[in-house]
Amino acid sequence: MSEEDKLKETFNTVLVATAQLARNVHTSASPNVYPPVVGESRVALDKSLKAFHTALDMAEISLIQARDTFQRDLNKLQRSKQPIKTENGSTESQPFTIDIE
Repeated sequence: MSEEDKLKETFNTVLVATAQLARNVHTSASPNVYPPVVGESRVALDKSLKAFHTALDMAEISLIQARDTFQRDLNKLQRSKQPIKTENGSTESQPFTIDIE
């Protein structure tokens, strides 16, 4: 599952858990609903939020790695465009390669 899909899934889970908690808090005033239901909803919401934050952290790590890879390749490109002096005094440019991880 891609990180984008994981984020969407965990976000939807957080929304559902939040709605269930709100519904249970609202109906807990009724004598038919017991307080443990509200506690269970809060536990479910906490688990959903932790999963969502983990998915966000993983997406952030991937973005940072991609940024660093692009920066490394940009630096290589910029260095390759600078002429290099050879032993005989003439200048030539280096070939450019991109490493794909």
